[in-house]
Amino acid sequence: GTETVTLTVLDPCTGQPISSATINIQDPPAVTATASSTLVCSGAQVQLTATGGGTYAWSPATGLSCTTCPNPVATVDSTITYNVDVTFGSCVSTKSVTINSNKLSIGAQAVPNTTVCPGTPVTIGASLSGGNGTVTYQWSPTGTLSDPLAQVTTATPAVTTTYTVTATDQAGCSISDQVTVPVYVLPSVNLGPNQNLCWNAGPVTLTPSGGPWSSY
Repeated sequence: GTETVTLTVLDPCTGQPISSATINIQDPPAVTATASSTLVCSGAQVQLTATGGGTYAWSPATGLSCTTCPNPVATVDSTITYNVDVTFGSCVSTKSVTINSNKLSIGAQAVPNTTVCPGTPVTIGASLSGGNGTVTYQWSPTGTLSDPLAQVTTATPAVTTTYTVTATDQAGCSISDQVTVPVYVLPSVNLGPNQNLCWNAGPVTLTPSGGPWSSY
């Protein structure tokens, strides 16, 4: 709305008005600053919008398509707060909007990280940095895993297996890594042909193949 104030100057001798002025005071419009999304993947583009003024000044300029328009596009690499000074007449109002964007980084490991026998339990896990909000995990292949949806799980592979883990954060950003669990190949054993011998016929030599062997 508009409020009118009248100022009157009186003659100090007669007390009569000798001059007056009228000032119209208008309520400022509602000022807003919004973003099309406040939780995004690193490198995403976000539409910023400010309303309520005649001129606009955005800061910082990092990633902005323009700094003086009411609706710049922001390319966001990391969490950032944008401020906009909205001017109406001689008044200035400042609004802020924060966009959360944390780049994901992941690494997959196995413990132990040496060759194991078939069916030996091995702990595999993902170490993660960054991300936005809650992070979920998906391991594959799933057949030999105790929990394919856990950050850390147990694998019991019968053969050498490469596992892939994908982490997805609350903004829908995903990143993957792999870890290989090496498994020994079990040898096939052949002791040679069958032999028919008489009692006390003497020593018999058996030669296994398919080793390696630590003893016979």
